[in-house]
Amino acid sequence: ALSASTAKAQWFEESNPWVPYVSATVQSAQVHAEAEGVNTVGGGLLPPFSAFDSDRDDALALGGAIGMSKDFGRFRTRAEIEGMWYEDQEDLVLGSFPGPPGPATSFYRTNLDENWSALGNLWFDLYAGQYLAWYIGGGAGVASSHLSTDDGVVAGENTDHDFAYQIGTGVLFNLSDNAELDLGYRFVDLGEVETDLIGTGGGIVPVGVPSGVFRLER
Repeated sequence: ALSASTAKAQWFEESNPWVPYVSATVQSAQVHAEAEGVNTVGGGLLPPFSAFDSDRDDALALGGAIGMSKDFGRFRTRAEIEGMWYEDQEDLVLGSFPGPPGPATSFYRTNLDENWSALGNLWFDLYAGQYLAWYIGGGAGVASSHLSTDDGVVAGENTDHDFAYQIGTGVLFNLSDNAELDLGYRFVDLGEVETDLIGTGGGIVPVGVPSGVFRLER
């Protein structure tokens, strides 16, 4: 995560009031998606089987935050509201039907778009010197994505919202009295998105027949 803040950087001032700030963030993210759910294969035409496997995709994330900060000697607390947009994850490949035995013989081709999150964060800074500080913290809120998936026999599409949280750490560089640079790492759990599955007319499942549910953990 790379963040630039316009906070009033009056480090080491014990009597500082709460100071408002805004920040802009650029992240290089690696998205890990894990499939869950059960395909009932057209309402019982075959025994149900579970989605499985996981896939990864690199993504760009952009966002910003507004917050308030307060110094306590060599420590500082920052409370903020952060919004983030995440690049689309296209053509994730997840296991659909397992071979008997062996690897999957068919796959869910899955896309995630319209990805965003809104989190309330709390960060704690420890000044290591006049120009450098270390921080740790995290936050919680909500994330949303539009999910679509298709394995050639069943398919589904839905926009879903879920609980999200993050934890992170990094370093702050004091560039001037009114600007800081943040370099850090964040682990973000964007929760679960799911969609009902229906038959597409491929294989043995007729068009429109309900066929279970597909879930994706991110």
